[in-house]
Amino acid sequence: MATLLRVRSPKQWVVVAATSLCCCAIVLVPAAAEAQPAPPSEAAKGEAMRNYEAGSKAFADKRYKDAIDLFLEADEVVRNADLAFNTSLAYEAMGDVSSALRWAREYLRRAPSAEDRAALEKRIAGYEKKLQDKGVQQLTILSTPAGATVLIDGRPLGVTPWTGDLRPGSHAVVLTLAGHVEAKTVFELRPDRAGERALDLTPTPASTPGPVAPPVGPMRPETGSVDPVVKRGLLGGGIAALALGAAGVGAAVGLELLRAGAEEDALTTAVQVDSAALLDDMESYQRGARVAVGLGAGFMAVGAALIVTGAALRSTDDDGPAPLAFDLGCLPWHAGGTPDCALVVRGAF
Repeated sequence: MATLLRVRSPKQWVVVAATSLCCCAIVLVPAAAEAQPAPPSEAAKGEAMRNYEAGSKAFADKRYKDAIDLFLEADEVVRNADLAFNTSLAYEAMGDVSSALRWAREYLRRAPSAEDRAALEKRIAGYEKKLQDKGVQQLTILSTPAGATVLIDGRPLGVTPWTGDLRPGSHAVVLTLAGHVEAKTVFELRPDRAGERALDLTPTPASTPGPVAPPVGPMRPETGSVDPVVKRGLLGGGIAALALGAAGVGAAVGLELLRAGAEEDALTTAVQVDSAALLDDMESYQRGARVAVGLGAGFMAVGAALIVTGAALRSTDDDGPAPLAFDLGCLPWHAGGTPDCALVVRGAF
């Protein structure tokens, strides 16, 4: 077969572009549910035609790398057999046997009834023999839909359609694609002939939703139930707030004692300046005591509310520790006239 490029006139190019699009549409009818690429615009087809012609000129000038780049750019817009044929010849001229074989095989996929099929198959056999002499052979993996990740013998090598050179023998092929079931196969690659395997990817079945938990309505203290962590958090927070409140009340008592002492010293001192200073200290102690008792009372109120709320709620943890309970009691009056009162807390959290 003569190594002549397939060059078409602009009119023939338009026919090729239209035919290629129609063939693609026919092939893709069974997969109509999947997204289809938008057809190229007239401007894109015109640019592809210019790349096609420029690539042919670059090939004639023996600028094979430029020719390959231009052919591939045109092929991204309009895929046709002549582009694959020309790309194979350009790679052969560069001495890239593997790429020449890849695009020659692609030519036969695009034109299975080509008149020169027998001659091209002979050329392909020559490429395959050269790869065999190197100890490798070519394998192509196709999938429907395309774009699946290709793993061969556990190694990710690319996405479909994928073509590469491997050692002859048995190879485990796995294809993965989001939204589809993983496809697996084992392929025996012959040493003297390129191989091809096409796999169909099945969409992942829609998962069946599990039982939906009933909505939780407003909780009532006598019937509501909460997570034990929430219950214990309320009770623990209440205890902490009560402790802060008790500390505030203790500080207020201490400041009040200091105020009383300063007042007594101010009344008994003989020096007017010292008396004024003691009165200032007395007022400072008094203000501090008021602030401390206010904060203490506030913390105690918050703590009591948290404990009451936590104790009233029923925990969902039946095997958990017993809920907290509290009592407020006072001992008999002392001779001094003040009772001893205490908050008693029982349980664990």
